Amino acid sequence: ALSFQGASDARMFKTMIEINVDVFSSSSLTTEEINGRIPSVGTHIATLGYKMFGEKRVNLIVNGKTKDSTNEINGICSIDTDSNVVHLMIYNYNNNMNATSSETPIIVINNISQTLGATVSVKQWTVDDTHGNFWPTWWSDIKARGLSNKSFAWSKYSLNIPENLVNKSDRDYWYSREGIYKSLATMHPVTVTRKIIDNRLILTPVLSHHGVVFFEIKNARDAK
Repeated sequence: ALSFQGASDARMFKTMIEINVDVFSSSSLTTEEINGRIPSVGTHIATLGYKMFGEKRVNLIVNGKTKDSTNEINGICSIDTDSNVVHLMIYNYNNNMNATSSETPIIVINNISQTLGATVSVKQWTVDDTHGNFWPTWWSDIKARGLSNKSFAWSKYSLNIPENLVNKSDRDYWYSREGIYKSLATMHPVTVTRKIIDNRLILTPVLSHHGVVFFEIKNARDAK
């Protein structure tokens, strides 16, 4: 459930589409398996990616250089021509889990126009260490409480945290903090309006290390 997983899953989502893979399964979607409790960053990426289901893929070209040559900035874009909605997922992937460099790509969407009025609505979700992610706080709590590998039934990296904790006192501690973790794991999308100039929409998101941003652009259509 590290931020690395979010960027890695977004990258894998793109690869799956490119090679026509239809199914990806996960052993757990939340801290207590499938339903309820606290979702992981990977679950957020799957939920956001599902918004693209059934849409027409739009070609995405990545040019230029990253600040950190080991970062990979890429993503996938799609359009729903019936609902006049464009979706865009962009990630900052680095195969080093300890990478710390952010990137600020310039995203240009060409051949786009609004269907009504003078603007489009741009809704942005962010998933990284400080957005939609409880794991950094839980990781700090593990260290502060002095939990070791022996404190967990199989792995301290497992998302099934309560049932994975060996001692009842540690499970009680988890549940005493669960409300905080749930709040940290909640995504808070931000919506703004943007003008399209000469059939071009420009977006400049900040991508933290292993960060992912997802855009939903409404009132937009193909201007070709």
